[in-house]
Amino acid sequence: FYMKVSQLDQIKQAYEAAVYTVQSIHQRINNMKDRHEVMLRAIELLERDVKKIDIRREQDKKQRELEAELILARGMEAQQELVKLQSELDQTQKSKDIIEARIIEATNQIRYFDQQIETLANEKSDLEKDLNGRSGLRELKLHFAKDQKETKLMIYCLSRECEKHHETLKENEQDRIRLKKYIDEFEAINRQSNHSEEQRVNLNEEIQNRKRQSTEWNKTMESLTDDLNINDDNIRKNQSTINCIQNELKQKQNDIDELKKIEKDKTNIYGAWVPECLKAIEQETRFHRKPIGPIGRHIRCIEPRWSYAVEKHLAASMSSFVCTDSHDEHILLELFSKYCRGYRPTVIVKRFSEELPDVSGTLERVQRANLLSVYQVLKIDNITVACILIDHKQIEATILIEDLQEATRIRQSGVLRWDRIYGKVKQVGEALTYDGSNIKLDKAFRIYTNDRQPARYFTSNNTQALSIEELNADIKRLHNQIKQTNSSMNELKTIRQTTKDNLDKIKNMINENNKKIIELNQVICL
Repeated sequence: FYMKVSQLDQIKQAYEAAVYTVQSIHQRINNMKDRHEVMLRAIELLERDVKKIDIRREQDKKQRELEAELILARGMEAQQELVKLQSELDQTQKSKDIIEARIIEATNQIRYFDQQIETLANEKSDLEKDLNGRSGLRELKLHFAKDQKETKLMIYCLSRECEKHHETLKENEQDRIRLKKYIDEFEAINRQSNHSEEQRVNLNEEIQNRKRQSTEWNKTMESLTDDLNINDDNIRKNQSTINCIQNELKQKQNDIDELKKIEKDKTNIYGAWVPECLKAIEQETRFHRKPIGPIGRHIRCIEPRWSYAVEKHLAASMSSFVCTDSHDEHILLELFSKYCRGYRPTVIVKRFSEELPDVSGTLERVQRANLLSVYQVLKIDNITVACILIDHKQIEATILIEDLQEATRIRQSGVLRWDRIYGKVKQVGEALTYDGSNIKLDKAFRIYTNDRQPARYFTSNNTQALSIEELNADIKRLHNQIKQTNSSMNELKTIRQTTKDNLDKIKNMINENNKKIIELNQVICL
Protein backbone atom coordinates (compact mmCIF):
# COMPACT_ATOMS: atom_id res chain seq x y z
CA PHE A 1 0.00 0.00 0.00
CA TYR A 2 1.18 3.42 -0.81
CA MET A 3 0.27 6.24 1.56
CA LYS A 4 0.94 9.88 1.55
CA VAL A 5 3.46 11.47 3.85
CA SER A 6 0.71 13.52 5.46
CA GLN A 7 -1.25 10.37 6.24
CA LEU A 8 1.83 8.75 7.76
CA ASP A 9 2.36 11.82 9.89
CA GLN A 10 -1.23 11.68 11.03
CA ILE A 11 -0.88 8.01 11.90
CA LYS A 12 2.36 8.73 13.75
CA GLN A 13 0.75 11.57 15.67
CA ALA A 14 -2.26 9.39 16.48
CA TYR A 15 0.09 6.65 17.68
CA GLU A 16 2.10 9.03 19.85
CA ALA A 17 -1.13 10.46 21.26
CA ALA A 18 -2.32 6.94 22.04
CA VAL A 19 1.02 6.09 23.68
CA TYR A 20 0.84 9.29 25.76
CA THR A 21 -2.73 8.46 26.72
CA VAL A 22 -1.71 4.95 27.78
CA GLN A 23 1.23 6.32 29.79
CA SER A 24 -0.99 8.86 31.52
CA ILE A 25 -3.50 6.11 32.28
CA HIS A 26 -0.68 3.93 33.69
CA GLN A 27 0.49 6.86 35.78
CA ARG A 28 -3.01 7.46 37.11
CA ILE A 29 -3.36 3.76 37.87
CA ASN A 30 -0.05 3.80 39.76
CA ASN A 31 -1.15 6.91 41.64
CA MET A 32 -4.42 5.21 42.53
CA LYS A 33 -2.51 2.11 43.66
CA ASP A 34 -0.30 4.26 45.87
CA ARG A 35 -3.35 5.99 47.31
CA HIS A 36 -4.98 2.60 47.83
CA GLU A 37 -1.91 1.30 49.68
CA VAL A 38 -1.84 4.45 51.82
CA MET A 39 -5.52 3.98 52.60
CA LEU A 40 -4.93 0.30 53.43
CA ARG A 41 -2.11 1.21 55.79
CA ALA A 42 -4.30 3.86 57.40
CA ILE A 43 -7.11 1.32 57.72
CA GLU A 44 -4.70 -1.17 59.30
CA LEU A 45 -3.59 1.45 61.79
CA LEU A 46 -7.20 2.30 62.54
CA GLU A 47 -8.03 -1.39 62.96
CA ARG A 48 -5.09 -1.78 65.32
CA ASP A 49 -6.27 1.24 67.28
CA VAL A 50 -9.80 -0.19 67.38
CA LYS A 51 -8.43 -3.54 68.58
CA LYS A 52 -6.33 -1.78 71.21
CA ILE A 53 -9.37 0.21 72.33
CA ASP A 54 -11.42 -3.01 72.52
CA ILE A 55 -8.63 -4.70 74.47
CA ARG A 56 -8.40 -1.75 76.84
CA ARG A 57 -12.17 -1.73 77.32
CA GLU A 58 -12.14 -5.44 78.08
CA GLN A 59 -9.21 -5.01 80.46
CA ASP A 60 -10.92 -2.05 82.18
CA LYS A 61 -14.11 -4.07 82.50
CA LYS A 62 -12.20 -7.06 83.91
CA GLN A 63 -10.27 -4.76 86.22
CA ARG A 64 -13.52 -3.20 87.52
CA GLU A 65 -15.01 -6.66 88.04
CA LEU A 66 -11.86 -7.87 89.83
CA GLU A 67 -11.80 -4.73 91.98
CA ALA A 68 -15.45 -5.25 92.90
CA GLU A 69 -14.77 -8.91 93.73
CA LEU A 70 -11.69 -7.89 95.73
CA ILE A 71 -13.66 -5.27 97.68
CA LEU A 72 -16.44 -7.82 98.32
CA ALA A 73 -13.92 -10.47 99.40
CA ARG A 74 -12.15 -8.03 101.69
CA GLY A 75 -15.48 -6.94 103.15
CA MET A 76 -16.50 -10.54 103.80
CA GLU A 77 -13.10 -11.31 105.30
CA ALA A 78 -13.30 -8.21 107.52
CA GLN A 79 -16.87 -9.17 108.54
CA GLN A 80 -15.74 -12.69 109.45
CA GLU A 81 -12.79 -11.31 111.39
CA LEU A 82 -15.13 -8.88 113.19
CA VAL A 83 -17.56 -11.69 114.09
CA LYS A 84 -14.65 -13.82 115.32
CA LEU A 85 -13.27 -10.97 117.43
CA GLN A 86 -16.77 -10.22 118.77
CA SER A 87 -17.23 -13.87 119.79
CA GLU A 88 -13.82 -13.90 121.48
CA LEU A 89 -14.69 -10.63 123.24
CA ASP A 90 -18.04 -12.07 124.41
CA GLN A 91 -16.32 -15.20 125.67
CA THR A 92 -13.69 -13.12 127.49
CA GLN A 93 -16.44 -10.93 128.98
CA LYS A 94 -18.33 -14.03 130.15
CA SER A 95 -15.17 -15.43 131.76
CA LYS A 96 -14.54 -12.05 133.39
CA ASP A 97 -18.14 -11.89 134.73
CA ILE A 98 -17.89 -15.43 136.11
CA ILE A 99 -14.56 -14.71 137.85
CA GLU A 100 -15.88 -11.40 139.24
CA ALA A 101 -19.01 -13.17 140.52
CA ARG A 102 -16.84 -15.82 142.17
CA ILE A 103 -14.61 -13.14 143.72
CA ILE A 104 -17.67 -11.24 145.04
CA GLU A 105 -19.13 -14.46 146.43
CA ALA A 106 -15.82 -15.34 148.11
CA THR A 107 -15.58 -11.81 149.55
CA ASN A 108 -19.13 -12.05 150.93
CA GLN A 109 -18.35 -15.40 152.52
CA ILE A 110 -15.18 -14.00 154.10
CA ARG A 111 -17.22 -11.11 155.49
CA TYR A 112 -19.80 -13.58 156.79
CA PHE A 113 -17.06 -15.63 158.47
CA ASP A 114 -15.57 -12.47 160.00
CA GLN A 115 -19.01 -11.54 161.36
CA GLN A 116 -19.42 -15.04 162.80
CA ILE A 117 -15.99 -14.84 164.43
CA GLU A 118 -16.84 -11.42 165.86
CA THR A 119 -20.16 -12.77 167.18
CA LEU A 120 -18.43 -15.76 168.79
CA ALA A 121 -15.83 -13.44 170.33
CA ASN A 122 -18.60 -11.25 171.77
CA GLU A 123 -20.39 -14.30 173.14
CA LYS A 124 -17.11 -15.53 174.64
CA SER A 125 -16.48 -12.17 176.31
CA ASP A 126 -20.08 -12.16 177.62
CA LEU A 127 -19.58 -15.64 179.10
CA GLU A 128 -16.31 -14.58 180.72
CA LYS A 129 -18.01 -11.50 182.18
CA ASP A 130 -20.84 -13.67 183.48
CA LEU A 131 -18.34 -16.04 185.10
CA ASN A 132 -16.02 -13.39 186.62
CA GLY A 133 -18.53 -10.59 187.42
CA ARG A 134 -20.02 -9.68 190.80
CA SER A 135 -23.34 -11.26 189.87
CA GLY A 136 -21.74 -14.22 188.26
CA LEU A 137 -22.25 -17.91 188.92
CA ARG A 138 -19.17 -18.14 191.12
CA GLU A 139 -20.32 -15.31 193.35
CA LEU A 140 -23.75 -16.88 193.47
CA LYS A 141 -22.22 -20.19 194.41
CA LEU A 142 -20.12 -18.57 197.14
CA HIS A 143 -23.13 -16.68 198.32
CA PHE A 144 -25.13 -19.90 198.49
CA ALA A 145 -22.29 -21.59 200.29
CA LYS A 146 -22.16 -18.74 202.83
CA ASP A 147 -25.91 -18.90 203.25
CA GLN A 148 -25.62 -22.63 203.67
CA LYS A 149 -23.07 -22.24 206.43
CA GLU A 150 -25.16 -19.63 208.13
CA THR A 151 -28.25 -21.78 207.80
CA LYS A 152 -26.38 -24.79 209.15
CA LEU A 153 -25.14 -22.73 212.07
CA MET A 154 -28.63 -21.46 212.69
CA ILE A 155 -30.05 -24.93 212.43
CA TYR A 156 -27.33 -26.18 214.73
CA CYS A 157 -28.21 -23.54 217.29
CA LEU A 158 -31.90 -24.16 216.90
CA SER A 159 -31.30 -27.85 216.97
CA ARG A 160 -29.51 -27.53 220.26
CA GLU A 161 -32.39 -25.51 221.62
CA CYS A 162 -35.11 -27.45 219.82
CA GLU A 163 -33.32 -30.73 219.26
CA LYS A 164 -36.13 -32.75 220.49
CA HIS A 165 -39.00 -30.65 219.18
CA HIS A 166 -37.75 -29.86 215.74
CA GLU A 167 -35.90 -33.03 214.71
CA THR A 168 -38.31 -33.68 211.86
CA LEU A 169 -38.16 -30.02 210.77
CA LYS A 170 -34.35 -30.21 210.72
CA GLU A 171 -34.42 -33.19 208.45
CA ASN A 172 -36.94 -31.52 206.12
CA GLU A 173 -34.87 -28.36 206.08
CA GLN A 174 -31.75 -30.28 205.19
CA ASP A 175 -33.64 -32.10 202.45
CA ARG A 176 -34.96 -28.78 201.17
CA ILE A 177 -31.47 -27.29 201.07
CA ARG A 178 -30.07 -30.27 199.26
CA LEU A 179 -32.93 -30.25 196.77
CA LYS A 180 -32.51 -26.54 196.19
CA LYS A 181 -28.80 -27.01 195.63
CA TYR A 182 -29.47 -29.83 193.22
CA ILE A 183 -32.09 -27.72 191.42
CA ASP A 184 -29.72 -24.76 191.09
CA GLU A 185 -26.92 -26.94 189.85
CA PHE A 186 -29.24 -28.69 187.39
CA GLU A 187 -30.59 -25.37 186.10
CA ALA A 188 -27.06 -24.02 185.64
CA ILE A 189 -25.96 -27.19 183.85
CA ASN A 190 -29.14 -27.14 181.74
CA ARG A 191 -28.58 -23.53 180.71
CA GLN A 192 -24.95 -24.24 179.86
CA SER A 193 -25.85 -27.37 177.86
CA ASN A 194 -28.55 -25.51 175.88
CA HIS A 195 -26.12 -22.72 175.04
CA SER A 196 -23.40 -25.22 174.02
CA GLU A 197 -25.84 -27.16 171.83
CA GLU A 198 -26.92 -24.02 170.01
CA GLN A 199 -23.30 -23.01 169.57
CA ARG A 200 -22.46 -26.51 168.30
CA VAL A 201 -25.29 -26.36 165.74
CA ASN A 202 -24.09 -22.96 164.52
CA LEU A 203 -20.53 -24.20 164.27
CA ASN A 204 -21.64 -27.30 162.35
CA GLU A 205 -23.57 -25.12 159.91
CA GLU A 206 -20.57 -22.86 159.48
CA ILE A 207 -18.31 -25.89 158.89
CA GLN A 208 -20.69 -27.25 156.24
CA ASN A 209 -20.86 -23.87 154.53
CA ARG A 210 -17.09 -23.62 154.53
CA LYS A 211 -16.78 -27.15 153.11
CA ARG A 212 -19.22 -26.30 150.32
CA GLN A 213 -17.27 -23.12 149.62
CA SER A 214 -14.04 -25.13 149.51
CA THR A 215 -15.63 -27.55 147.04
CA GLU A 216 -16.68 -24.67 144.77
CA TRP A 217 -13.23 -23.13 145.02
CA ASN A 218 -11.65 -26.48 144.17
CA LYS A 219 -13.79 -26.68 141.03
CA THR A 220 -12.82 -23.12 140.12
CA MET A 221 -9.17 -23.98 140.74
CA GLU A 222 -9.45 -27.05 138.46
CA SER A 223 -11.01 -24.89 135.74
CA LEU A 224 -8.26 -22.28 136.10
CA THR A 225 -5.63 -25.04 136.07
CA ASP A 226 -7.08 -26.40 132.81
CA ASP A 227 -7.06 -22.88 131.34
CA LEU A 228 -3.46 -22.47 132.50
CA ASN A 229 -2.44 -25.76 130.84
CA ILE A 230 -4.18 -24.80 127.59
CA ASN A 231 -2.47 -21.41 127.73
CA ASP A 232 0.92 -23.08 128.25
CA ASP A 233 0.26 -25.37 125.27
CA ASN A 234 -0.59 -22.37 123.09
CA ILE A 235 2.56 -20.56 124.25
CA ARG A 236 4.67 -23.63 123.41
CA LYS A 237 3.00 -23.90 120.01
CA ASN A 238 3.67 -20.22 119.29
CA GLN A 239 7.29 -20.60 120.39
CA SER A 240 7.64 -23.64 118.13
CA THR A 241 6.11 -21.63 115.28
CA ILE A 242 8.58 -18.79 115.91
CA ASN A 243 11.49 -21.25 115.89
CA CYS A 244 10.30 -22.73 112.58
CA ILE A 245 9.91 -19.26 111.07
CA GLN A 246 13.38 -18.27 112.27
CA ASN A 247 14.82 -21.39 110.65
CA GLU A 248 12.98 -20.50 107.46
CA LEU A 249 14.36 -16.95 107.70
CA LYS A 250 17.89 -18.31 107.95
CA GLN A 251 17.25 -20.49 104.88
CA LYS A 252 15.82 -17.51 102.96
CA GLN A 253 18.84 -15.39 103.89
CA ASN A 254 21.17 -18.16 102.73
CA ASP A 255 19.21 -18.32 99.46
CA ILE A 256 19.60 -14.55 99.05
CA ASP A 257 23.35 -14.75 99.64
CA GLU A 258 23.61 -17.58 97.14
CA LEU A 259 21.48 -15.66 94.60
CA LYS A 260 23.66 -12.56 95.03
CA LYS A 261 26.72 -14.66 94.35
CA ILE A 262 24.99 -16.23 91.34
CA GLU A 263 23.88 -12.77 90.15
CA LYS A 264 27.49 -11.58 90.30
CA ASP A 265 28.63 -14.65 88.36
CA LYS A 266 25.81 -14.15 85.84
CA THR A 267 26.94 -10.58 85.24
CA ASN A 268 30.55 -11.66 84.65
CA ILE A 269 29.32 -14.16 82.05
CA TYR A 270 28.54 -11.28 79.67
CA GLY A 271 32.07 -9.90 79.94
CA ALA A 272 34.54 -8.76 82.58
CA TRP A 273 33.76 -5.13 81.68
CA VAL A 274 29.99 -5.46 82.19
CA PRO A 275 29.87 -4.88 86.02
CA GLU A 276 31.80 -1.61 85.73
CA CYS A 277 29.67 -0.55 82.78
CA LEU A 278 26.46 -1.26 84.73
CA LYS A 279 27.71 0.91 87.60
CA ALA A 280 28.41 3.71 85.12
CA ILE A 281 24.90 3.32 83.67
CA GLU A 282 23.38 3.64 87.15
CA GLN A 283 25.44 6.78 87.83
CA GLU A 284 24.67 8.40 84.45
CA THR A 285 22.00 11.11 84.81
CA ARG A 286 21.47 12.00 81.14
CA PHE A 287 19.26 9.01 80.38
CA HIS A 288 15.57 9.61 79.93
CA ARG A 289 15.09 6.14 81.41
CA LYS A 290 17.79 3.76 82.57
CA PRO A 291 18.60 1.16 79.89
CA ILE A 292 17.79 -2.48 80.57
CA GLY A 293 20.45 -5.09 80.14
CA PRO A 294 21.93 -7.43 79.60
CA ILE A 295 18.57 -9.03 78.82
CA GLY A 296 19.75 -12.39 80.18
CA ARG A 297 19.98 -10.94 83.73
CA HIS A 298 16.19 -10.65 83.78
CA ILE A 299 15.49 -14.19 82.52
CA ARG A 300 15.51 -17.43 84.49
CA CYS A 301 14.65 -20.92 83.31
CA ILE A 302 12.58 -22.67 85.99
CA GLU A 303 12.85 -26.07 84.29
CA PRO A 304 16.50 -27.26 84.30
CA ARG A 305 15.69 -30.00 81.76
CA TRP A 306 14.91 -27.40 79.07
CA SER A 307 17.53 -24.80 80.06
CA TYR A 308 19.98 -25.82 77.31
CA ALA A 309 17.36 -25.72 74.53
CA VAL A 310 16.02 -22.35 75.73
CA GLU A 311 19.55 -20.92 75.89
CA LYS A 312 20.26 -22.00 72.30
CA HIS A 313 17.05 -20.29 71.20
CA LEU A 314 17.71 -17.02 73.09
CA ALA A 315 21.53 -16.93 72.91
CA ALA A 316 21.66 -14.12 70.34
CA SER A 317 19.55 -11.82 72.53
CA MET A 318 20.91 -12.66 76.00
CA SER A 319 23.67 -10.00 75.97
CA SER A 320 21.54 -7.28 74.33
CA PHE A 321 20.57 -3.97 75.95
CA VAL A 322 17.26 -2.10 75.58
CA CYS A 323 16.89 1.69 75.35
CA THR A 324 13.65 3.64 75.34
CA ASP A 325 14.71 6.05 72.55
CA SER A 326 17.62 7.04 70.28
CA HIS A 327 18.85 9.67 72.76
CA ASP A 328 19.48 7.00 75.38
CA GLU A 329 20.99 4.76 72.69
CA HIS A 330 23.68 7.34 71.85
CA ILE A 331 24.60 7.77 75.53
CA LEU A 332 24.76 4.00 76.01
CA LEU A 333 27.03 3.60 72.97
CA GLU A 334 29.34 6.23 74.45
CA LEU A 335 29.60 4.17 77.63
CA PHE A 336 30.22 1.01 75.59
CA SER A 337 33.10 2.74 73.81
CA LYS A 338 34.72 3.46 77.20
CA TYR A 339 34.40 0.00 78.73
CA CYS A 340 33.98 -2.46 75.84
CA ARG A 341 37.20 -3.35 73.99
CA GLY A 342 35.95 -6.22 71.86
CA TYR A 343 32.49 -7.40 70.82
CA ARG A 344 29.87 -4.77 71.55
CA PRO A 345 26.38 -5.96 72.59
CA THR A 346 23.35 -5.27 70.43
CA VAL A 347 21.23 -2.28 71.45
CA ILE A 348 17.47 -2.56 70.89
CA VAL A 349 15.51 0.69 70.79
CA LYS A 350 11.98 0.12 72.06
CA ARG A 351 9.70 2.22 74.20
CA PHE A 352 9.47 0.61 77.62
CA SER A 353 6.22 -1.27 78.12
CA GLU A 354 3.98 -1.13 81.17
CA GLU A 355 1.93 -4.23 80.39
CA LEU A 356 2.40 -7.57 78.67
CA PRO A 357 0.72 -8.36 75.35
CA ASP A 358 -2.13 -10.85 75.49
CA VAL A 359 -0.67 -14.27 74.67
CA SER A 360 -3.39 -16.27 76.41
CA GLY A 361 -4.95 -17.40 73.12
CA THR A 362 -1.72 -18.94 71.81
CA LEU A 363 -0.88 -20.52 75.20
CA GLU A 364 -4.36 -21.98 75.42
CA ARG A 365 -4.02 -23.58 71.97
CA VAL A 366 -0.58 -24.97 72.90
CA GLN A 367 -1.83 -26.41 76.19
CA ARG A 368 -4.90 -27.85 74.48
CA ALA A 369 -2.51 -29.76 72.20
CA ASN A 370 -0.67 -31.11 75.32
CA LEU A 371 2.48 -29.20 74.37
CA LEU A 372 4.88 -26.94 76.27
CA SER A 373 6.01 -23.52 75.05
CA VAL A 374 9.23 -21.67 75.88
CA TYR A 375 7.15 -18.95 77.56
CA GLN A 376 5.93 -21.46 80.16
CA VAL A 377 9.43 -22.47 81.37
CA LEU A 378 10.74 -18.90 81.70
CA LYS A 379 10.45 -16.51 84.62
CA ILE A 380 10.98 -12.94 83.38
CA ASP A 381 11.13 -10.14 85.95
CA ASN A 382 10.93 -7.24 83.46
CA ILE A 383 7.88 -6.49 81.29
CA THR A 384 9.87 -4.80 78.52
CA VAL A 385 12.20 -7.81 78.24
CA ALA A 386 9.19 -10.11 78.05
CA CYS A 387 7.67 -7.99 75.26
CA ILE A 388 10.93 -8.10 73.27
CA LEU A 389 11.19 -11.89 73.57
CA ILE A 390 7.55 -12.25 72.53
CA ASP A 391 7.98 -9.94 69.52
CA HIS A 392 11.45 -11.06 68.36
CA LYS A 393 11.70 -14.68 69.52
CA GLN A 394 8.04 -15.74 69.52
CA ILE A 395 8.55 -17.54 72.85
CA GLU A 396 4.83 -18.17 73.31
CA ALA A 397 4.62 -19.84 69.84
CA THR A 398 7.85 -21.87 70.12
CA ILE A 399 7.32 -25.32 71.61
CA LEU A 400 9.62 -27.75 73.43
CA ILE A 401 9.64 -31.43 72.40
CA GLU A 402 11.58 -34.51 73.40
CA ASP A 403 13.18 -35.49 70.09
CA LEU A 404 12.89 -35.31 66.29
CA GLN A 405 10.52 -38.32 66.17
CA GLU A 406 8.02 -36.37 68.25
CA ALA A 407 8.33 -33.46 65.81
CA THR A 408 7.49 -35.81 62.94
CA ARG A 409 4.52 -37.19 64.88
CA ILE A 410 3.22 -33.68 65.64
CA ARG A 411 3.51 -32.71 61.98
CA GLN A 412 1.67 -35.81 60.81
CA SER A 413 -1.09 -35.55 63.45
CA GLY A 414 -1.89 -31.95 62.56
CA VAL A 415 -2.44 -30.79 66.16
CA LEU A 416 -0.74 -27.47 65.35
CA ARG A 417 -3.03 -26.59 62.44
CA TRP A 418 -5.35 -24.07 64.02
CA ASP A 419 -8.78 -23.83 62.44
CA ARG A 420 -8.81 -20.10 62.91
CA ILE A 421 -5.96 -17.62 63.32
CA TYR A 422 -6.61 -14.10 64.56
CA GLY A 423 -4.69 -11.30 66.30
CA LYS A 424 -4.46 -12.96 69.73
CA VAL A 425 -3.36 -16.37 68.45
CA LYS A 426 -0.09 -17.13 66.66
CA GLN A 427 0.65 -20.16 64.54
CA VAL A 428 3.37 -22.35 66.09
CA GLY A 429 6.24 -22.19 63.63
CA GLU A 430 9.23 -23.49 65.55
CA ALA A 431 10.13 -26.33 67.94
CA LEU A 432 13.17 -27.10 70.11
CA THR A 433 14.43 -30.38 71.51
CA TYR A 434 16.11 -30.65 74.90
CA ASP A 435 19.50 -31.19 73.18
CA GLY A 436 19.20 -27.86 71.30
CA SER A 437 18.03 -29.02 67.85
CA ASN A 438 15.77 -26.57 66.00
CA ILE A 439 12.80 -27.60 63.78
CA LYS A 440 11.01 -25.14 61.50
CA LEU A 441 7.38 -26.26 61.40
CA ASP A 442 6.61 -24.74 58.01
CA LYS A 443 5.83 -26.48 54.74
CA ALA A 444 9.50 -27.28 54.14
CA PHE A 445 9.86 -28.79 57.67
CA ARG A 446 13.54 -27.95 58.06
CA ILE A 447 15.63 -29.44 60.88
CA TYR A 448 18.82 -27.84 62.23
CA THR A 449 20.73 -30.15 64.54
CA ASN A 450 22.92 -28.74 67.31
CA ASP A 451 26.69 -29.08 67.58
CA ARG A 452 26.29 -29.37 71.37
CA GLN A 453 28.26 -26.41 72.61
CA PRO A 454 28.50 -26.04 76.40
CA ALA A 455 25.81 -24.06 78.25
CA ARG A 456 26.78 -20.52 79.20
CA TYR A 457 23.83 -18.59 80.57
CA PHE A 458 21.32 -21.11 81.96
CA THR A 459 23.39 -23.30 84.27
CA SER A 460 22.06 -25.43 87.12
CA ASN A 461 22.85 -22.65 89.60
CA ASN A 462 20.67 -19.96 88.05
CA THR A 463 17.44 -21.88 87.55
CA GLN A 464 16.07 -20.65 90.88
CA ALA A 465 12.28 -20.26 91.02
CA LEU A 466 12.41 -17.16 93.26
CA SER A 467 14.26 -13.88 92.76
CA ILE A 468 16.03 -11.78 95.40
CA GLU A 469 13.08 -9.35 95.50
CA GLU A 470 10.64 -12.22 96.06
CA LEU A 471 12.86 -13.69 98.79
CA ASN A 472 13.08 -10.27 100.47
CA ALA A 473 9.29 -10.04 100.30
CA ASP A 474 9.07 -13.50 101.90
CA ILE A 475 11.52 -12.42 104.62
CA LYS A 476 9.44 -9.30 105.30
CA ARG A 477 6.30 -11.45 105.46
CA LEU A 478 8.01 -13.86 107.88
CA HIS A 479 9.16 -10.96 110.08
CA ASN A 480 5.57 -9.69 110.20
CA GLN A 481 4.41 -13.20 111.06
CA ILE A 482 6.99 -13.39 113.89
CA LYS A 483 5.82 -9.99 115.15
CA GLN A 484 2.18 -11.11 115.14
CA THR A 485 3.09 -14.40 116.86
CA ASN A 486 5.11 -12.55 119.52
CA SER A 487 2.20 -10.18 120.11
CA SER A 488 -0.16 -13.15 120.44
CA MET A 489 2.29 -14.89 122.79
CA ASN A 490 2.61 -11.76 124.95
CA GLU A 491 -1.17 -11.62 125.23
CA LEU A 492 -1.20 -15.31 126.19
CA LYS A 493 1.51 -14.68 128.81
CA THR A 494 -0.50 -11.79 130.25
CA ILE A 495 -3.61 -13.98 130.42
CA ARG A 496 -1.51 -16.77 131.96
CA GLN A 497 -0.14 -14.45 134.66
CA THR A 498 -3.65 -13.20 135.46
CA THR A 499 -4.94 -16.78 135.64
CA LYS A 500 -2.01 -17.80 137.85
CA ASP A 501 -2.64 -14.87 140.22
CA ASN A 502 -6.31 -15.83 140.49
CA LEU A 503 -5.28 -19.45 141.09
CA ASP A 504 -2.88 -18.42 143.88
CA LYS A 505 -5.57 -16.27 145.49
CA ILE A 506 -8.04 -19.15 145.44
CA LYS A 507 -5.40 -21.51 146.89
CA ASN A 508 -4.74 -19.08 149.74
CA MET A 509 -8.48 -18.73 150.36
CA ILE A 510 -8.88 -22.53 150.40
CA ASN A 511 -5.97 -22.92 152.87
CA GLU A 512 -7.40 -20.25 155.16
CA ASN A 513 -10.84 -21.85 154.93
CA ASN A 514 -9.40 -25.29 155.81
CA LYS A 515 -7.58 -23.81 158.81
CA LYS A 516 -10.83 -22.20 159.97
CA ILE A 517 -12.67 -25.53 159.58
CA ILE A 518 -10.01 -27.27 161.72
CA GLU A 519 -10.33 -24.56 164.39
CA LEU A 520 -14.12 -24.89 164.42
CA ASN A 521 -13.87 -28.69 164.72
CA GLN A 522 -11.52 -28.25 167.67
CA VAL A 523 -14.00 -25.86 169.31
CA ILE A 524 -16.80 -28.41 168.83
CA CYS A 525 -14.66 -31.19 170.31
CA LEU A 526 -13.99 -29.03 173.37
